[in-house]
Amino acid sequence: MERGVVAYTPESFRASSYAAPERFDALLLAHVAEHMQWSEARDLLGEYLPYVRSGGRTVLITPQEAGYRSDPTHLEFKDLESLGRLARAVGLDPIDAYSFPFPRPVGKVFKYNEFVLVARKP
Repeated sequence: MERGVVAYTPESFRASSYAAPERFDALLLAHVAEHMQWSEARDLLGEYLPYVRSGGRTVLITPQEAGYRSDPTHLEFKDLESLGRLARAVGLDPIDAYSFPFPRPVGKVFKYNEFVLVARKP
């Protein structure tokens, strides 16, 4: 709160006035899914998706190979194909997928290259 930003635990978020259906325009899941099994990531995304309005966007970001290898807490590598399956599994329509900030081959050696998938909630 000191910097004007409020952070919530999952429980305190659900109890807050922010936890209203379709309240948000977007949902960001950045550097989270690789710390979970695919089914757990699907369930987490599905839990928060009702708070995104119809037509809203969801952005999924995961590290590429070098970044994935750099953290022993990473459980499951998730590339653009896996992120697309994840998005579709919760009813999202993928609309863009790319490598950031450099072209895809760089991700094998540069640990900060990422997979980015943008999906739309129907």
